[in-house]
Formats: sequence, C-alpha cells, structure tokens
Amino acid sequence: SFRINASLPISIERRSQPDYMDLCTAPVETEWFMMINSYHVLAPHVELLFTEDEKRKPVIPFVPADDLHCTTRHRCQKIHKASQIFAPENNMLVQDFDMLFRTEERDTFCLEWIQRSADQAELLPTTQISQEKPLGPTATSFVSYLLKMGIANDLYHFSDSTIFGARDNFQREYSEEEEMAAASGALLLSG
Repeated sequence: SFRINASLPISIERRSQPDYMDLCTAPVETEWFMMINSYHVLAPHVELLFTEDEKRKPVIPFVPADDLHCTTRHRCQKIHKASQIFAPENNMLVQDFDMLFRTEERDTFCLEWIQRSADQAELLPTTQISQEKPLGPTATSFVSYLLKMGIANDLYHFSDSTIFGARDNFQREYSEEEEMAAASGALLLSG
C-alpha cells in the first residue's frame, strides 16, 4: 500500500485479482466509496447529490433496462441479465462510476456474488473458451442484491437519468480505443 498526501485521502494498491474484480477486492476503510479506473480522472467540479429529507440518501442515476436503452447492446444485456440472479425484477442499469457504495453492503454483496459465480461456473462446460473479458461484479448487480435484500430504497434514491439527467463525476482521460488496446495488451501510439 502506498499513501499520497492530498486533500482527499488516496491510497494505491496492487491488484490481487483481475481488474474486473476490483469492486470486491479493493481494500476500503471508509463507510462509503466510489470506483474509478486509470482511464478516467475526477471532474473539475463534483457535487454528489443527496435527498433533502432527514435521511439524506445518495441520489443514484440509472438507465432503464428496456429496448430503447439496453436490449440492443450486447454488453448492456449481459450486465442486466447477470444482475437478475439477485432480483429478476430489476429494471435499472447503474454505471459503476455513478454508484456511491456503502462498504458494509458491498462486503456482503461480494460474498454472495462470489458464491453464486462459483456455483454458475460449475455448471459451465469446461471446453468453452471465450475471447470476451469475464463480467465481474457491477453496480447494477449490487443494486439487484440490495433489491433482493429489501434495502435498496432505504439506502438510496434512484433517479431515471433519461428523464432527469445525471452528472459525470469522472471524465475520460483516454479514448475508448486506447483503453481497449491497453486491455488487450496492444501498444497504441497516439499523436
């Protein structure tokens, strides 16, 4: 672990698992946290939204998991389908970078996600080899888990970003092409 002296506490950790497992393997010592990767930076102005009532719940933007916003996109379909192992009725897609995770629920979610994933892996034929990156735990699956537990709406206020919009707390630092090239191990020179 390496600590940086900054106005915001930051620590850098070496991965012990593949990057798609970061949500569950990142050591978190705070009550709440957000995820980011090395392809993004913090936006110049960030304001997290909370409800104005006495509960002060975080406002989490989502996109409906419907034909217009999801079912024609392979990765979106895959994320939504994977989330339904917890709550088949879930119709929300939450971007990982939009989610303010509460660490206690993240930890219990991860234990169950890892167990369910191990159970699913036992059912798969061992001869299948996929070139696609495995899908790890996501904010969408986390929300489905909270729905299954009956606590999602006690902890968060969900807001349809197709109606009310959303704020980007993080900005892309590299192009998607550069990110995909790096993920595949290819060297991409940009001018």
